[in-house]
Amino acid sequence: MSAAYIQGEYGATSGGTSVTVEFPSATTTGNFVAVPINFGSIVRTVLSVEDNKGNVYQRAGTRLSSAAATIETWYAYNVTGGAGHQITVTLDGTLAFWYVQIFEFSGVLTTDPFHADDGDFSEDSPSPFTIGTVTPPTDGALILVFARTELSVPIGGLPVNTGNITQITRRFVWYYLQPTATTYTAELDMGGDLILGKVYAFLTIAPTVWVPVRDWVEQEIPSSAFPGGVARILGDLWSEDPGGSPLPTIQARLYNLTDAVSVGESAALQSSDYPSACDFSVTLTPGTKRYRAEVTSDPPEVDIFFSSRGVGP
Repeated sequence: MSAAYIQGEYGATSGGTSVTVEFPSATTTGNFVAVPINFGSIVRTVLSVEDNKGNVYQRAGTRLSSAAATIETWYAYNVTGGAGHQITVTLDGTLAFWYVQIFEFSGVLTTDPFHADDGDFSEDSPSPFTIGTVTPPTDGALILVFARTELSVPIGGLPVNTGNITQITRRFVWYYLQPTATTYTAELDMGGDLILGKVYAFLTIAPTVWVPVRDWVEQEIPSSAFPGGVARILGDLWSEDPGGSPLPTIQARLYNLTDAVSVGESAALQSSDYPSACDFSVTLTPGTKRYRAEVTSDPPEVDIFFSSRGVGP
């Protein structure tokens, strides 16, 4: 699966010690939540970030302060989601004005995904202003850019280093799904008197890559040949000297080439260098379609094999 932005919301307070923000729609269990916080003080600190689903939040890297303001971002991964998902941020004292943003993403690692952060600030805002760099070790990383600027700056200033980065609120948060594992340099062109900026890299779930089985690339299979249109796939599945610990998992599936859809998958097996029986059933769509047997492994570097013993009722 590829990472994706799902939704976000914003909340603020004048003179309060806490801000509670609720997602517009139900969040999904297993997803990732980011919480950028902006407060105009260098003496206040965040006491807690909590939600009403029992998730645990932690700060991503360090906070960044100038002479008059502070920004930082907290996050939770593999969250318990649901309707009415509220997040509350509490400071150790009151401020005249400060605000909190919350964002949900899918496809982020369900173990701790935080990789790196960087940041900088400027009192005179050179153009462009370099916030910092991050270098994710894997493809598809989620890059978050969070900035604070003086309100005299027109809202909507954009980073100048890429045309693919997307602003997700009017309060200066952007995200970018970086295709390859290269260094990302975050630059902003705001034109104001003060800029604080942070850039973060979070690692995402690698897409599952299915590889066609060589000895059964394509077959035409009529659904009428099987009672109730249910076919049983029989074969042996194994890998070539997987090694490592823990052992990878391997899996087979039947793919409908005509309609470009997977019609069924075997159970995931622990990788081994001897054949394991692969036996699963699929429901075929009406008519005669072209099908292909495919295999995959996690991680994907393992060489895997599927020897078909046939398709039967």
